[in-house]
Amino acid sequence: MISFVTNPMGALFALFLAAGAPMSSGEAAVCLAQSASVDRLSAPEFEKKVATDLAHVGSLSFGAPNRGSLMNGVRPPEGALFELVTPEESWGTAETVAYLTRAVESVHRRHPGTPPVHLGHISAAHGGKLKPHLSHQSGRDVDLGFYYSDKRVWYRRGTPTNLDLPRTWALIQALVTETDVEMILVDRSLHEAIRDEGRRQGASEKWLHSLFKGEGELPPLIRHARGHGTHLHVRFYSPLAERNAARAYPTLVASNLIAPVHSFTHYKAKKGDTLGRLATRFGVSVQEIQRANGLRGTFIQAKRVYLIPRAGGPVVSEPTLRPIPPRRLPETVTSKSASAEKAG
Repeated sequence: MISFVTNPMGALFALFLAAGAPMSSGEAAVCLAQSASVDRLSAPEFEKKVATDLAHVGSLSFGAPNRGSLMNGVRPPEGALFELVTPEESWGTAETVAYLTRAVESVHRRHPGTPPVHLGHISAAHGGKLKPHLSHQSGRDVDLGFYYSDKRVWYRRGTPTNLDLPRTWALIQALVTETDVEMILVDRSLHEAIRDEGRRQGASEKWLHSLFKGEGELPPLIRHARGHGTHLHVRFYSPLAERNAARAYPTLVASNLIAPVHSFTHYKAKKGDTLGRLATRFGVSVQEIQRANGLRGTFIQAKRVYLIPRAGGPVVSEPTLRPIPPRRLPETVTSKSASAEKAG
């Protein structure tokens, strides 16, 4: 049985979880420090910590952004930095909240008097499906509003004329250079205006090209996505929350605190296939296939692709930790760093 042990740090975390209250950036940093310290524990020590002091384990991010869950999430505070549009759906990993706070604080340092930025969906308190999104399930995705040059309204269509481009560029630059961001989605109609602002602020063409077009084997960080002309969709890496989730997974499943996370096989149905035949072929039940595909009946269509749960017990849906590529620092910064290393 998992319980919260009374200690100053764990009790603080347990109190916030029970109350459903947001955490300040300082408190999120405490949770981040918890995750880092727990990550260094040996396997027996870690298993004991999960079984007796779950509040002290920090944020846990399970599975993929489009098929995952969240435990011990934290929520950014409303105030000078953020205006939460839907507070009950603004839970993320401690890493997500810490990175997000760091980037927005950078905008405020560069542009005093900056108003709070609208913060839309991150994840539900325990992750999982969050309408209308396919992602936003594991505490690593954030819908972040634009800074506007005139009226400040959530989910307003951004244009090159109504965006506050200096603040928008400052935010994107901070996300890229000060956090471990996986990608930033924004409609391509705004790409050139943002890129032009980067040029005005002194960013090199080579660096801007790497952000918008990629470089070598690295894909672009700033990408087009339909429906993202009203906000930025930012996805962060959360290596501590993912790694600790993978380590805690067996204990949590055995204690019935989380449902098993399954992986799936994609199968293109053929003429004559039935749910019963597929269940027998793949060693799963008809009900499992129905749940995986949202089917109410037993009818399936030829040439349609269906998700088939893999048999053999619960498995983590993807690698426990994705590698973080080199942070996309501007050339001027990297060359200064190299010069400092040589001087040292």
